Amino acid sequence: APCLIGPAYHFRNLVHRGGDEYDYVGVGVKNNFSTGGRGALFFFNNTVLDYSVGFSSTSFNATEQKMHKEKYLKLYSRNNIVRSFGDTLYSGGLFRPQYYYSSVNNDLFDGPESVVDGLKDKGQASATIAAEVKFENEKFGNYAPAKNSPALGLGAYVPGVTTDKNITAGAIQKNGDELPLRYAPFKLDRSVVTLKMKDSEAEEAVVTITPDKGCTGKFRIVKPRGAYFFSVTPAEGKFDGKPVQLVVKSLPGKIATARRHTSAFAVRMCDGWSRPVSVEVDSRANAELLAKARQKVIIGKTEYKKGVNTMTVEVPEDGYYWLFVKYRGGKNLLTSTVNGVKEKVKRMAHVPRYNKKPWCSYSATVYQGIPNRPVKLKKGLNTIIAKGQMVMTDFAVTQDADALRLAPDDL
Repeated sequence: APCLIGPAYHFRNLVHRGGDEYDYVGVGVKNNFSTGGRGALFFFNNTVLDYSVGFSSTSFNATEQKMHKEKYLKLYSRNNIVRSFGDTLYSGGLFRPQYYYSSVNNDLFDGPESVVDGLKDKGQASATIAAEVKFENEKFGNYAPAKNSPALGLGAYVPGVTTDKNITAGAIQKNGDELPLRYAPFKLDRSVVTLKMKDSEAEEAVVTITPDKGCTGKFRIVKPRGAYFFSVTPAEGKFDGKPVQLVVKSLPGKIATARRHTSAFAVRMCDGWSRPVSVEVDSRANAELLAKARQKVIIGKTEYKKGVNTMTVEVPEDGYYWLFVKYRGGKNLLTSTVNGVKEKVKRMAHVPRYNKKPWCSYSATVYQGIPNRPVKLKKGLNTIIAKGQMVMTDFAVTQDADALRLAPDDL
């Protein structure tokens, strides 16, 4: 949302593991919608990982901006870590010098050096670098900088914000820092467990609890009802000064769909103090479950010629079907015709992050004010024409959208 009046301060936020069950994810910090406002934004020591964009543009309304007779400060940003699969640290709309001032520097960008060079061409980011970030143990959810991380000492001193003059970029300054700060008389060696389920065999991981000196209380494992796809043992216990190992195990017999199964559990003491662990069991590469999900997917044919994609498919009955494609080329809006009737809205292929050649939902976008809906097709042969620069290499329809959205990759 835009900062209309402000100022707005974003300080030491860890923004990571984004995306829903379909693996769709947008920007890390979103500053835009409709009007722009003139509130100032301050970003200090944030860590934003694996989003399409680190910090989005502010909205822009030329009429609104002309009402401001003098330039004003819109953005002041220092000491952030950003890793973006869309190769964007700051969106270009944050820099409109004819209307407002922005200043960004001392960031670590885990991505192409050309992105940082582009900021320097704007007179920004003189001390920002492009390099691999290097965390202590990202797999275990420890986002403290490693001993050889370029984030160490990269940051700038910000009066009233940073506490000394040897500043580390990012939200977590050193190993052992907690976000959020949570008092509990024990520590966990990991806060994230990710398990794969490629076949019917269970996979497991160990979480080690280390009690603080003098901690002798009892603990138990608390799970939400939706956490049916994994177990944690032991389910309860008592601290005696020694570390306790918990075994987190996937339960293939209770997993019926190919998808990302995500939930969490907490290690909770009798007095209520607790520490959480996020758990994911990924069954998208399970051939048996994937085949089951795609039983009713109908594969069509597609041909591209001079900017026109002609896609045909035969369906067994009248009904509403979701359109899916694989494509190459630019990701842009296309004008579509379904069985000779031109649609009022344009469509685009919605791509999950990281994937280069998955099945993509070919649908309208919310930016046009139109929700994504299936298309009415008739029994027999149907023809969909899509005009644009995207080349559709594969085409499919299904009455169950989740058959391809939850697990979009072919094995």
